[in-house]
Amino acid sequence: MQPANVQSARRALITGAGGFIGHHLVDLLHHEGWIVATTGVSEGGPGHHRLAALDADSLRSVVEAVSPDWIFHLAGTTSDSPTTQYTVNTCFGIHLLQAAARVNAGVLLTGSAAEYGPQHANPPSQYGRAVDECCPCQPVSTYGISKYAQSLHGLAASAGQPVIIVRPFNVLGKGMPEHLALGRFVRQALQLPATGDRCIHTGPLHGVRDFIHVRDCAQALIHLTETKDALGKVVNLCSGTGVSLAHLAECLIAQLSPAVRIQEAAPAKPVADVFVGTGAALRQLGLSIPPCALHQCIKEMLS
Repeated sequence: MQPANVQSARRALITGAGGFIGHHLVDLLHHEGWIVATTGVSEGGPGHHRLAALDADSLRSVVEAVSPDWIFHLAGTTSDSPTTQYTVNTCFGIHLLQAAARVNAGVLLTGSAAEYGPQHANPPSQYGRAVDECCPCQPVSTYGISKYAQSLHGLAASAGQPVIIVRPFNVLGKGMPEHLALGRFVRQALQLPATGDRCIHTGPLHGVRDFIHVRDCAQALIHLTETKDALGKVVNLCSGTGVSLAHLAECLIAQLSPAVRIQEAAPAKPVADVFVGTGAALRQLGLSIPPCALHQCIKEMLS
């Protein structure tokens, strides 16, 4: 199934609108003429429908009131509580799917590359282009497992309603959370003393990742809802280009003055740590996401 008019869907309901990707998605949707409503348990601005709880009845009421063409489900958590993670990362999505089916709204579920699990034991991944949508999902973290559970529910529901599942890889940009590497590095950079020992502390930098800019990520979400062949699919949001964390750190310190040194923690195990997508599903749909322009992105984050 598909929304009544995929090409002209103009009413959106967004969860996680106050988050890193959500903030940029809201701006882009407004720019493209969508009518945007948001929902969640936190306070919000105009057009926000606050939920007393993430239960099925509350969500059904909001979805029926908004009657969206598409629901962009971006909400998620890395809380230390497994119960909270399953409530937000899995059950929230299930309730949205059920509510959306009543009004024939499309649902774009945001999963995570963490659903695939570590790629250390996947020899081809050492060459940087191995993680595609056909790779088996073997998540090891509660976050990855709970997001994978959401994806399974989405795939099951897609037989009878319009559903798209996306798995963003490493998204960079202004406003990114500090629990992510570059967000943490930039926070340290902005707090450096004017003189003396100017040092940024990092974890191991030998890893290779697939970095995309948050604006390109948000734009891809919109394009997918306008692409009929994306319905029922899992799509990795990636560029297909690997960049080392060491190079990421070098791009940051190149823009800092006076000079800054990096204090890198040694890796726990000397194993390959490459996690890069192929962009295969995007290409099949006639779409692509460019690699993040690191120097410009970091400049924006430092401003």
